[in-house]
Amino acid sequence: MGFLICDHTLAVIHLKRRNMLNTFVSLKTAFITDVWWRLKGVKQAGTTTTVHLDPEECRFYFHKLDEFEQKADLALQDHRKLEVVYEDLSEKREEELQRICAFLNVPHHSVSTRLKKQILAPVSEPVDNYSQLKEYFRGTKWSRFFE
Repeated sequence: MGFLICDHTLAVIHLKRRNMLNTFVSLKTAFITDVWWRLKGVKQAGTTTTVHLDPEECRFYFHKLDEFEQKADLALQDHRKLEVVYEDLSEKREEELQRICAFLNVPHHSVSTRLKKQILAPVSEPVDNYSQLKEYFRGTKWSRFFE
């Protein structure tokens, strides 16, 4: 990866998540169900999976993601860079794709995906100890994940 960091001619798109809890719940669910992606229009067994998250494991996960994000920002600080937030890309796809295409200096074309979200319910539903976690993270920088 060092050669990529040293090549300042590269344009970088840094995809970030606003809510790391959603990411963690999705990851835990995939490990439990062994279903890592779903396709639109393809019938798949629909099971609602609940997860129990250890507060300290959550804290470690949030801390690590923060650390990775900061390291990437530092390593790529001399690159031409565009930050894209996953939630914005998901909610305002066309607007974000136009921004990405403009950054890359390529013509914009509408695109679609065959993938669909695995978890559509609010994160409070599949997490069986959501209230405990909300209380545990009250007053921390991660409390915003539980609003």
